[in-house]
Amino acid sequence: MEPSLQEKTVVVYAGDRSETGQYHGYGRAVFSSGQVYDGEWQAGHMHGRGRISFPDGVNYEGAFVTDHISGTGVYHWGNILYEGEVHNWLRHGAGMLSFTDSSPVVYQGQWQNGKRHGRGALYYDANKTAYYEGEWQDDMKHGQGTSMYPSGNSYTGSWFQDKCQGHGTMKWVTKDQVYTGEWSNDLPNGLGVHVWQQGIPGLQSSNHAMVYMYNRYFGMFKDGKRHGAGLLWYSNGACYEGHWEHDKKQGQGVYVFEDGIVFSGQFAADRPVLDAGTFLGAAGTFPPEIQAATPSNRPSGSSTATPRDAALAATAAQGPNAEGSSTAAGAATASGPPGFGQRISALQLYIEDLLQDVDEPAATYKAISNLLVGHNSELRALYDRYCNHLSPFLATEASRNSWALQAGQLWEMLRDSQLLSRHVQLQQACEILQKALEPPPAVMEHRQQALSSADIAAVLSQPQHPFDP
Repeated sequence: MEPSLQEKTVVVYAGDRSETGQYHGYGRAVFSSGQVYDGEWQAGHMHGRGRISFPDGVNYEGAFVTDHISGTGVYHWGNILYEGEVHNWLRHGAGMLSFTDSSPVVYQGQWQNGKRHGRGALYYDANKTAYYEGEWQDDMKHGQGTSMYPSGNSYTGSWFQDKCQGHGTMKWVTKDQVYTGEWSNDLPNGLGVHVWQQGIPGLQSSNHAMVYMYNRYFGMFKDGKRHGAGLLWYSNGACYEGHWEHDKKQGQGVYVFEDGIVFSGQFAADRPVLDAGTFLGAAGTFPPEIQAATPSNRPSGSSTATPRDAALAATAAQGPNAEGSSTAAGAATASGPPGFGQRISALQLYIEDLLQDVDEPAATYKAISNLLVGHNSELRALYDRYCNHLSPFLATEASRNSWALQAGQLWEMLRDSQLLSRHVQLQQACEILQKALEPPPAVMEHRQQALSSADIAAVLSQPQHPFDP
């Protein structure tokens, strides 16, 4: 600051001067604008360590370079406190912003021209259990980051201008759900995988026996809903592969029941159109007397569904619903012509259905589960042993889990069980295993027809496709 300019802007100065009369050393200056500076001067400029107060209540204490706030220091205005690096009067570099009142919110990370920019963490509570940690741009979450919410839910992945966008994973611990895939505008959009647990009271175990209690959807999403090509594996073993619209089955699709029977045809509003589809047995055919009752084999002139089929279309289950529970309507189809319901001929009892009138369903369910596990302990012990065993048939870096046998582990179990002989060789066991992994012919036919669709081709081309061995 030139001496002539000082005379016009500095109202009061008290402090050291140089031999030429410039402010130099330590001094206090009051400016005509109302600012007050108390600190070091050099050749007429605020330079070194000092403190400046503004009429609007903003205070800064720290480094000055030639009349500019630059270096490290502390900004304080209202209930806001900033400690860190500054440049040209702005927060710039590494710094922490907090509040002096009861608010626990704290940001600690990189700044650029007064805005959060670069890597940083924003904590929302005193225990730092709710936070965002990741990349920022122009004061917004932008890039890669993780957000942990007060509920315990979390999102890790890509952000764009404060919204989830790109590839990311959301975990809802309160609902036991996980989604991994593409996001846009804070919602699943594009290709993704959604896994959620069947709603059973008191179920907390995560071992191999419980994985089948989870539903898994792999396919396209639009604005948070299943939309486009997709596959849904139900916790009861059934599977639907086909087209979706707004979370409902719509258009051409294939439904594989838990016993291997297949319905291939049209779906509307989440239900099968019985007149526009065909039922196939697990091996591709029904017995003649049953096959004759399917919609595709009715006498000519009878193009409409029978009253029983109409009732099935109106009341039969469309597989487990979004929460994974099964409806009872399908049970009525077990002894009659093929219908869209449960295909198991033997009587089935669902434990959760027996617990509706008990006082403590969670405890009762646990007791029943323990009883069943006790009778099934040998099978569980066998599974647990070989699922985690370092099999010589597996590569050292091969992944292992506690819920499914890999091929090498199965080979070792067959060997140890002395099930292999010159009559039953390992090659035969492998052929049987490969055959079991193949999808039903109706599913393969559906896929060939659907490959002309770009979004379906995108689903089928993914390496994590559920049918891939």
